[in-house]
Amino acid sequence: MAYRLAHILTIVSSLIFHLSIFRWLAAPVMKKISPAFGKLSPKKQVVITNSVMALVHSVVVGGMSAYVFMYPGDVLPTTFWYDSPAVRHTACVFLGYTVADLLVMATQPAQYDLMMLVHHLMAVFGSMAGTVSGHSSPFLHIFMI
Repeated sequence: MAYRLAHILTIVSSLIFHLSIFRWLAAPVMKKISPAFGKLSPKKQVVITNSVMALVHSVVVGGMSAYVFMYPGDVLPTTFWYDSPAVRHTACVFLGYTVADLLVMATQPAQYDLMMLVHHLMAVFGSMAGTVSGHSSPFLHIFMI
């Protein structure tokens, strides 16, 4: 099964949302929370704004995954492989964030780490396989939570 327009729009929206948090939202919020943020070196500011983006991502995807996992309907305990629209959209949000974080790693030397690059590339391929094939399992939900 291929991507539908809704899935592509979810991925692109997630990518833009997460990059917007990194570029325009995280630094002003951190400056209001802690005036010491503005006195940090640019590299440390990049690391903290990326951490804010990751925090927002974990709250959104974790909440979506917990909803799918805890409320019956899409996830059936008697079926190992199944197609779940909610899981597909959660994986699309996850994919958008992962691509956004890869772009941050590519453009910000302070964020580059070889092991994180490998981790993110594996996550991109795994989430693409899960969203295109439409097959899901409880292990995917536990991973996303």
